[in-house]
Amino acid sequence: MAILLDGTNYFSRDLSGTGPISGYPFTMTAWIKPPQEFKNWQSFVVSDGSETARFGLGTGNYGRWAIYWKSGEQRTGASFSENYGTGSPNPWSHAAVIFSANNLRTMYVNGTGNSHVNTANVSQTLTDADIIGIGYGPTSGSNRLAKDQLAECALYSVALTTAEIDTLAAGFSPLFVRPESLLGYWPLGGPLTNNISGDDLLGSYALSATGTIAEADHPDIFYPAGPTNIIKPLAPAVVIPGTGMGYAVADGSELDYKISTTRLDFGQQDSALEYKVGSNGIE
Repeated sequence: MAILLDGTNYFSRDLSGTGPISGYPFTMTAWIKPPQEFKNWQSFVVSDGSETARFGLGTGNYGRWAIYWKSGEQRTGASFSENYGTGSPNPWSHAAVIFSANNLRTMYVNGTGNSHVNTANVSQTLTDADIIGIGYGPTSGSNRLAKDQLAECALYSVALTTAEIDTLAAGFSPLFVRPESLLGYWPLGGPLTNNISGDDLLGSYALSATGTIAEADHPDIFYPAGPTNIIKPLAPAVVIPGTGMGYAVADGSELDYKISTTRLDFGQQDSALEYKVGSNGIE
């Protein structure tokens, strides 16, 4: 199941000072099923609770899509091929925004065949964006709370490639795409979390619900069949002469994150030998 928002309910968390984003570039992605209304809805936003520091994506006015940043909003044009309508129920769509720098943002809807580039200078401290909102944005008035269905929200610390954006838009879980660069992943239902849950699958940024959030049918997503190991980050291991270059988690510094299909399991660190790569690139 996914979540159904009606303009009165949402998920959020105030981190009180330091947000999850530390620098450019970064990427925000979500599956969104727009309502049959041509309104601006801030579906997935990281902000400071005002428009001083705000980044996000959502559905724009007149059936378009929107990038949100600081006090600005950029909607896709009327000729954008992935506009949604009011004549019949709208399908699930995958939206992604790459915030490449303080003056460059690119939005993709249902893959990189539909892209919208926006340029405008934004000077602000990214760590001021310390509130994570799903269905919630800082703008006052009717645009503040979203009316749509949401699932599979993810925040990355890197700019995803076009191939990676297309992989997500094809229905693959973010666990398949650069998992070591995930800052947060909120399935909002499905087999990985409890229904109507704001759980972050990585365990860092669980969100709390405001209002009563209803269930909706989840989009069709491919998930890993078994436990997925996420090593973040890999650090150089000691090089033993004649054995090539090895890579492993630095001693006592990082954990091997084991994500099963039912819960988050922090496993033991793996040894350096398990990650050894020979000098010939083969063994």
